[in-house]
Amino acid sequence: MPRLTVQGLLAALEIPMHAITRSRSKMPPEVHFGSTLIFELHNRSSHPYLKVLYVDDLESGHFINVVHDIPVCSPAEDQMCSFERFRKLAKYCPKGELYCREK
Repeated sequence: MPRLTVQGLLAALEIPMHAITRSRSKMPPEVHFGSTLIFELHNRSSHPYLKVLYVDDLESGHFINVVHDIPVCSPAEDQMCSFERFRKLAKYCPKGELYCREK
């Protein structure tokens, strides 16, 4: 099964490695194509940021917070520029496995 490592995911999004944080669950070493990645764009402040959720079991709804609080634009830029990064992942993620939503 094709795989994309977390490092590869961050590289595709042009996110520095130091942005990685661990949370409730252990961060998976790799992201499988059969898994689901949910990208949330948070626009509640003048500094929008990106949150990436890794779903290891869609039925139980168990989420692992892979990366969070990643600045996506300078305040002077249009906040929608964040979605340019989502598009870069299209070559890695088949349809139905990559979701983008605003929060």
